[in-house]
Amino acid sequence: MNRLVAVKTGRLGMKPWWKYLGIKWLLLFAALVFVLDYAQLHMCYDNYGTRYNGFGSMNWVLSGEAHAPTQYRLLVPALYGALGLFYPQLNREKEIVWLYEPMKMFLMFWAIWAFFIFLREFFEESWALLGTILLCACLPLTFRYDYANQWAELAIFAFAFKSIKRGDQRQTNVWTFLGTLTRETAFVLPLLNFLVHRKRKKSWRWSLLTYGVTFLGIRLLLGPRPRFAPILTMNINIQRISDIGSYPGFLHGTEVFSPYFNPAWLVVPMTGIWIFWSLKRSKSKPVFFQKAFWLIPIFYLIAFCFAYQDEIRIFTWFYLILIPMTLWCWREDFRKNLKHDEAVQISEILPSFKEQTKPIEVEPVAVSETNQRKTYEKLHL
Repeated sequence: MNRLVAVKTGRLGMKPWWKYLGIKWLLLFAALVFVLDYAQLHMCYDNYGTRYNGFGSMNWVLSGEAHAPTQYRLLVPALYGALGLFYPQLNREKEIVWLYEPMKMFLMFWAIWAFFIFLREFFEESWALLGTILLCACLPLTFRYDYANQWAELAIFAFAFKSIKRGDQRQTNVWTFLGTLTRETAFVLPLLNFLVHRKRKKSWRWSLLTYGVTFLGIRLLLGPRPRFAPILTMNINIQRISDIGSYPGFLHGTEVFSPYFNPAWLVVPMTGIWIFWSLKRSKSKPVFFQKAFWLIPIFYLIAFCFAYQDEIRIFTWFYLILIPMTLWCWREDFRKNLKHDEAVQISEILPSFKEQTKPIEVEPVAVSETNQRKTYEKLHL
């Protein structure tokens, strides 16, 4: 790698990914996981009454009773079913404690760790860690439901974005396959591959083929299922956004928002506060993010027509674009301010330094011709 590029992107001396599984990193990410899990459980229970609803949906998928498109999201329920083989006879409470919660917390850890590894592609450890903490601070905005596949999707997208950025087609196909098994929103991955590697037709075509074959294969294998919601949801979204009192249970027990707040409006603070920093000096940011940024308006328009806007978790992967672009802008500002402060300090120190280092005037000493001859004889004879 070119040294200048490595320094600019923070990849100079970058550790391999397994170095970030040491004790100090495990403890750090584990602490973030416990905080997030606590926040999710209490927000889902206190505000929406949806704690552990992901547990019920996975059992419906495993029994084949779930509606579309939940029935076609197979990856996390399959992992849960595999873990259940080790504990075949548990009641509901013990199953949540010994199976569902540990699996969900592992996926949380995987998602946070993957996000950090993705940021290390562009930033030094300190900036990557700051971005990871920012992600954890923003994630509670997405905690309306207690679904474990939200975390699997974030981790898979992080690794897929990294593979696409590096141009590794094999890994991109693998992550596209796993992402399609997790949720149908994985169509973002071949679209990103097209935006970034448009001239490499084989690259994005293979990615699109992987998604298409997996998407159709699941539906042909499982057959048609009754839908939980209509295919077109644009009219419903318009009605929900306009009706600010449609969710009187939100932030239950407070007097600030309830009952005059609609979770659909959370899309605004989730994305809007980062848009300014993402677009500021956008041409100075990596080309990967300049192209990837177009995914946000494209996906939002599609989601507005075919998904519910108050299910904020479907926009979680936006942070893979917004937070790095924001960090890039902050780092540039920090370096400029640092150089300015150093220049000011030097300009303040330099005058006093010049005064202290004035040249010493030495008066000439008269030396007789006899002494000059004796000195010459000592040196040369």
